Amino acid sequence: MPESNVSQSGSRRHIPLRYRLSSLTDNQIRTLNRRTARIEDLGGEPWFRHLKVGSLVLCAGITVYMVLYHDWNQDDHVFMPIRRWVDKRKQSFWSLSNEEKQELREQGKNID
Repeated sequence: MPESNVSQSGSRRHIPLRYRLSSLTDNQIRTLNRRTARIEDLGGEPWFRHLKVGSLVLCAGITVYMVLYHDWNQDDHVFMPIRRWVDKRKQSFWSLSNEEKQELREQGKNID
């Protein structure tokens, strides 16, 4: 190993990674590759993907529940603005506008 590629820092010598890897045996290289490989590279079990998607869906569902529906035992808390916004959107979705009510009256339909 050339001395120019080795640096001194205090009493410890720093050896660059390329020199450390070149001194490994084949068995050590296989072990290193196995330990540093990603699960997708190893082929992984098919249920890994399902587990990952399921956990993401579950986390998203719990977050939505906690923000929109959970009772925090407080009158006003940090999630109230988003709850009000969602309530307005739900109300406008499930109710008729004045123009729609007028159109239904003109058609002779009872909207009460």
